[in-house]
Amino acid sequence: MRLCRAALSVLMLVLVSCAPAAEDSSRAIPSQAPRAVSFESDIAAINELRSERFEAFQNAPTPAEKADAYILGVAEDAIWMPPHSSLVSGRDAIREWANEFFSNWTFEIAASTDVTVKISGDLAVRRWVSMGTYEPQGAGEPVQFHQKFVEVLTRQDDGSWLISIQMWSSNNNQPDIWH
Repeated sequence: MRLCRAALSVLMLVLVSCAPAAEDSSRAIPSQAPRAVSFESDIAAINELRSERFEAFQNAPTPAEKADAYILGVAEDAIWMPPHSSLVSGRDAIREWANEFFSNWTFEIAASTDVTVKISGDLAVRRWVSMGTYEPQGAGEPVQFHQKFVEVLTRQDDGSWLISIQMWSSNNNQPDIWH
């Protein structure tokens, strides 16, 4: 019995001496409380953001209104990486880029498949494949597309998601229409 008490005392002493020291509250960094959000609701919110954006810019009547709808859910410091084109940095620049694109092209998506969303902490990656036709405004031949996309999204303090990076490329020999 005495040996058990001695062993228990030594164990308690070891545990107490290994415990982290109390923080100096004058230098403490406030931590955020863990979010009670399920992966399913995050994935649903991310997919809903894509659906809302797509519906909004598809239904907007003018190129400028399409561009305004296109940047819904896009982070202020977002980066776009269109195929065969320079990087587009910042929501305002992405809006300008989209306005120019929608001024020159309309498109119809025939299928959007292989949607995958992976989440780790406050970052999410969304991947999908899209097929359809780009129609030039005015003269020119329609362009068939088969493209793959990757988006990186960041969770905001309110729990919502914003697109931070979008990159896509063509799976077919589509002409360069992104300039």
